[in-house]
Amino acid sequence: MIVLDTRELTSCTQIDWSRWRPTMHATLLFVMIDGRILLMRKKRGIGAGKVNGPGGKIDPGENAASCAVREVREELMIEVEPEALLKRGELFFQFRDGLSIHCTVFSCDAYSGEPTETDEAVPMWCDVDAVPYDEMWADDARWLPRVIEGDNFCGHFIFDEDEMIDEDVVFGGEAERRWVDGDGVGVPRFANALSYGVGSTSFRPCIDLHSGQVKQIVGGSLTDDGEGLKTNFVSERDAAWFAAKYKQDALRGGHVIKLGPGNDEAARSALAAYPGGLQIGGGITAENAAEWIAAGASHVIVTSYLFDSEGKFRQDRLDALVAAVGRERLVIDLSCRRQSDGGWVVAMNRWQTLTDMTLNRESLERLAEFCDEFLIHAADVEGMCGGIDEELVQALGEWSPIPVTYAGGARSIDDLELVNRLSNGHVDLTIGSALDLFGGDLIRYDDCVAFNREGEKR
Repeated sequence: MIVLDTRELTSCTQIDWSRWRPTMHATLLFVMIDGRILLMRKKRGIGAGKVNGPGGKIDPGENAASCAVREVREELMIEVEPEALLKRGELFFQFRDGLSIHCTVFSCDAYSGEPTETDEAVPMWCDVDAVPYDEMWADDARWLPRVIEGDNFCGHFIFDEDEMIDEDVVFGGEAERRWVDGDGVGVPRFANALSYGVGSTSFRPCIDLHSGQVKQIVGGSLTDDGEGLKTNFVSERDAAWFAAKYKQDALRGGHVIKLGPGNDEAARSALAAYPGGLQIGGGITAENAAEWIAAGASHVIVTSYLFDSEGKFRQDRLDALVAAVGRERLVIDLSCRRQSDGGWVVAMNRWQTLTDMTLNRESLERLAEFCDEFLIHAADVEGMCGGIDEELVQALGEWSPIPVTYAGGARSIDDLELVNRLSNGHVDLTIGSALDLFGGDLIRYDDCVAFNREGEKR
């Protein structure tokens, strides 16, 4: 039986773990040397006040191992070499309030530096036979003793705040067969986007610029010669006005897209009005990317530059972009068109030229190693207010290991919740022509802001 309301969960058997997907990926690391184990008392965040090993949330672009190395440095100011990590287990936590966490657990027996108190935690060494389990999460006592003895494990747990409701823990070969994260140096793969966990889809704002003005355009109508261009809206307000409004309403992660030439001045004014709050795309190259970051963009968005004139992918150009600004500042735009076989192909040059890249799980997982997020316009429905491409949204939620923003076809405030459900909160939604802010009469901007604020409360 699958229980759809997490508040009703009483047993691990009520969850179809093959279809479960976490809202957070995390790590734990236990340094064990000469019969002693390095623990810490957390000062803030999930589990504040409890004793645990160093660890935390995996950031975009990281794998579990690199996250573990970073977290132990930030929390305890010691260095651990990735090669010294030994994977010991995986934890699957489902909380009744909707939070769901997948955690990869490592151990190691070497480090450099001196464990030091930080704003995050206070270090503490313990004898392995004197671990203070009564001050730790309830599940730790079920598996950490076996890890200390050298066993591998896999554990599934249901919690109601601090109380452990149910558990299912196995060890040895059976545990390793249940792992989804391999050796911890890849990206965890989950079989389906449908899962437990309250979704976290957000509304992402946009500023589309054409000939220096804020416009809403039917995506598939944009060509080099301008013939056949279909424009839904031309604003009397400038780009900086929209950026200032997004800043006032604390909407982060929106994108400024330059559709063709003549938009640099307007784009710079928007970034100046909301420094660090907006991404910039359109004509981005390895040569100018750093300039746009310096102008105030949080990220640069790139599509066409990653392909040659015939639409063939250029890995060398992606490498150059990462070298220029870092993958944490890079968003790859994989806007696409649906094909007759039902799949999608990435389109460039304002969505007029099909590339050699199919949009699928393999391409997303490969490119996720080089960027912080994806932006994907469904070019066939962009600007038409005819409904989102539900199949594409669900596929993105299932395939992508990093955050995705989808754009195209939104026509109702209910589409935010629809994207939330289809993608399990993994995909954000941009709304354009349907929004009253852009002359539409289908969706109120204030309702979108309220949706985000409600999501933050969850």
